Order: sequence, then structure tokens, then C-alpha cells
Amino acid sequence: MSPDNSLDAAKSGDLSAISSLIQQAFAPQEICIDVEMQFGVVLWLQLKSDKSLDSQNCLNVISRTLDSIRPEKIASVRISETSPKDPKQQVWNKYLILKQGKFVDNTTANNIMACALAGVVALGMVFASVMYKPTSTTFSSTTSTSLSSTADRTFFGKSQTGYELWADKNCIYVKGITEADLARLNTNVWEFKDEIKAQTNYKCVLFE
Repeated sequence: MSPDNSLDAAKSGDLSAISSLIQQAFAPQEICIDVEMQFGVVLWLQLKSDKSLDSQNCLNVISRTLDSIRPEKIASVRISETSPKDPKQQVWNKYLILKQGKFVDNTTANNIMACALAGVVALGMVFASVMYKPTSTTFSSTTSTSLSSTADRTFFGKSQTGYELWADKNCIYVKGITEADLARLNTNVWEFKDEIKAQTNYKCVLFE
């Protein structure tokens, strides 16, 4: 593919063309890039190298390259260095967001939001424990089970694709998602659950 054709393909959202142009931007450093669209909306670039990668340098190179490409329908980017020992494990994650025609670093805002949501969940669990803890051994099981499922859970926020997330001390519950939604997002149950686990640090993800 000629340089002009490669750029045109990348502009139209061709993932292999985007990956190729980003790899060229890193030359002469050899970096392998796996690229995919998470839920059809987030461009995820997974970087692999024999040497440790500087996260800020990688973010700068990729943001400049994406600014020159301006790929259609891509406004959110996740950049990860994957572990050489375990391809499913990320050494670090950086995030870009399209703002006023430029891809800018959104990592701090993303991390603050994640910490805030985690704090809300923790506070909600403490509150629930105080409010609903039995005061005596005569507390009836009937009364306990009469509490609604919503009362036992805390609103965690929304996923990157807009679905409500509710949490108890064990699991995250995704509200309202259907098989049709998964198909529209070009994913499946297991991949969607894995992403929710990555976003929330919960190991148990259930659909409602």
C-alpha cells in the first residue's frame, strides 16, 4: 500500500493502517502494536517491545501521529504497554481524548474518576453496613431478605459505553444491556465483562 493510500485508509478508520503509521512513527525503535476497537468506540493500542517503554514518550508520539491522521469516528484512545510475560496484563495505561480537533492527555482525569468512583463504592458499603447490620441475633431472615437489591448496592457510575454500574461488596451489576447491544458494540459477553473488570477492578461482573 502506498503512503497516500495508507493515510487515506487510516483516516477512514482502518485499524491495520493506523497501526502501521504509528509503528512507523516509533522508528527506529521496534515496537509491535496490536490494535482493536473496544465496544466500537474506544481505540485500544497495545504496545509490545523487548525493552521497557516510556509511557509519556509513547503517548506523545501517538497523539502527534493521530493528530496528523485524524481518523474518522475515533474520539477516545487507550494506550497500554503489555507485559512480555503475560499479554493480558498491562504494565501501564494512558488515555487520550479528542478535544477541539486535537488528541490530548486524559489520563489524570480518567484516574481521578476511577478513584472517585471507588471512594463512592467504599463509602456506600460502609453506610450499608451501618444501616442494615442486624442489631441482635433475633433479627429475622424475612426482614433481611425484604431489602431491595438496589438498597443493597451503590451506584458506581456508568461504563464507557453508557450503561449504569451498581456495586455491592462482591460484584458489579451492569443494568439494561442486551445481546443486541453487545452485537452493536462488536463484542461478546466475555470481552464486555473483561473490560468492566478493567474499569472497576471488580472480579465479578453480572448483567441485569
